[in-house]
Amino acid sequence: MSGTECPECGAGISQREGVDVGEIIACPDCGTKLEVKSLQPFAIDKAPSVEEDWGE
Repeated sequence: MSGTECPECGAGISQREGVDVGEIIACPDCGTKLEVKSLQPFAIDKAPSVEEDWGE
């Protein structure tokens, strides 16, 4: 398993078994929501904010 760093706090994050590209995971240290961008090599980035459209 490979790993990378949280873009928010720099904590090491290991690739978890069963995780797919596009899934949202949380940093175990700071709790930031992260999106899995790639599996080979393992890469993550801050997850996009979901905004409410309030029916517009």
